[in-house]
Amino acid sequence: MKTALLSIAIISGIAACRQEFHPLSPPNSTSTPTVSATITQPASPSSGCPNKTFTQNLLGWWTYSSNRLVNPNGGSTKYSGRIMFKADMSFKDPDTLFGYRLQNEPVLARLYEVQGDSLLVYISDKLERQQGVILVLQTANCNELRFVGTGKGNDVKIELTR
Repeated sequence: MKTALLSIAIISGIAACRQEFHPLSPPNSTSTPTVSATITQPASPSSGCPNKTFTQNLLGWWTYSSNRLVNPNGGSTKYSGRIMFKADMSFKDPDTLFGYRLQNEPVLARLYEVQGDSLLVYISDKLERQQGVILVLQTANCNELRFVGTGKGNDVKIELTR
């Protein structure tokens, strides 16, 4: 699991930092060439809530509803329930909306990550196997977040309300 989390952290770091390089001016005898580099950060999606980023607004308890089960093979049987996102990038899932097992092993870790306008949700077991879903933010305001799943055949729609 440490290797997988390290890989995710490296990929996140690379995705979060884009560099733009400009060509050097041709050298001449009177001036020294200069290098110009601009580091830009991707735009942070609006949380729809004044003075809060998407990540800050996500923290806390939410009521969850979905158009389909997110992880039926992992024991997910409910289309609605409660979920809590914590500042340490873990989440509580008392209604097992994201499942409670991976290949018959109990889920021991529930983690999430925000990348731009996407919410990556992972569960893992004691054997360090992971399963995750990528949810793209569709609409946001202080008390309601709507997501849609990504990937082929992933038509899940999730709504979080306070």
